[in-house]
Amino acid sequence: MAKGRIPARKPRKNGNGFVLPPEQLVHREKVFIIYRDMGRRRSFSTLEKELKRDYPDLAAARTTLERWGKIHQWRDRVAQHDQGVFAGVGVAVELGVMPDMPAEFNQVEQLTLAAQAALMKAIAAAPQITKPGEMKAMIDAAANALLADTISKRRTIHE
Repeated sequence: MAKGRIPARKPRKNGNGFVLPPEQLVHREKVFIIYRDMGRRRSFSTLEKELKRDYPDLAAARTTLERWGKIHQWRDRVAQHDQGVFAGVGVAVELGVMPDMPAEFNQVEQLTLAAQAALMKAIAAAPQITKPGEMKAMIDAAANALLADTISKRRTIHE
């Protein structure tokens, strides 16, 4: 062995036959969901404090939480969740399959209402435009609102 190197530890034996009871797995999954939904402030120390304060029946020590995180791959699962959130995937659906919508749901109307509400909020905020990019963003928002309104009117004429 080279001088100054730490010898590698022998791997522990796996498969000792222990099977986690389903109720304990459910308990850990509840804790994971709280951890996952913490967002940017996510840490085991913060999770421990939040569990003690808000969910005393789920509370566990930080070292226990770290062990659960390692055993159940929380880091990978959280990264996958965050990637889906940042990509705008809020609901898991099969690719190419549209979720069932009620018959009375009007997608164009809902999008028009959302665009109108967003534009009204932007106007009511009385934004201070200081850069050319900000001016362009306001003009683009107005153009998109007008386009949505035009499309909506055309649809009602043709229907």
